[in-house]
Amino acid sequence: MLILSFSKSVLEKLRANLTAAGKSGNIQMYRISLALLWLGEGKSIPDIAKDIGVTVKTVFNWMKTFMYKGMDWVKGIHYKVW
Repeated sequence: MLILSFSKSVLEKLRANLTAAGKSGNIQMYRISLALLWLGEGKSIPDIAKDIGVTVKTVFNWMKTFMYKGMDWVKGIHYKVW
């Protein structure tokens, strides 16, 4: 089982991204922010994948990318064409 721990400030920034994504209608940023927030709160990756409607591999990829690129990657998602 994988356990991640985010600082209080990272969790606050993820919550702010979640709110901003919801207001702007950016579904991809919303889903990624929510997944990362849930990871930081201790929810399992399989449960996150099921609840968001993506594969376990997708959640792992989001987590890995976040670990390498940080919060700027999450904030910059709205610039990327999906």
